[in-house]
Amino acid sequence: MEFCPKCGSILIPERRKAKVILVCKRCGYVKKGGGSGYKQSQKVDKKTKTKLAVVSGEQTRKLTDEEREMLKEYYETFLRTMEGSEEE
Repeated sequence: MEFCPKCGSILIPERRKAKVILVCKRCGYVKKGGGSGYKQSQKVDKKTKTKLAVVSGEQTRKLTDEEREMLKEYYETFLRTMEGSEEE
């Protein structure tokens, strides 16, 4: 980390063309970068972070007899509809 000789502020690395230079955001002082060891990072507060929830697991609830019968009827209706559309 380097500081501006004019105002004492931190010099921030910026990439211009293919070179890294150090720039003072307060007074505009510019200095050539001394190598590839410069890195710019930014802290993000907790409010702006994106939270991700991963939900996994199997459905363990068993179907009731009524639900099973209803699915069977839907399946049979679907098959009849598909057979009818193939004949046309």
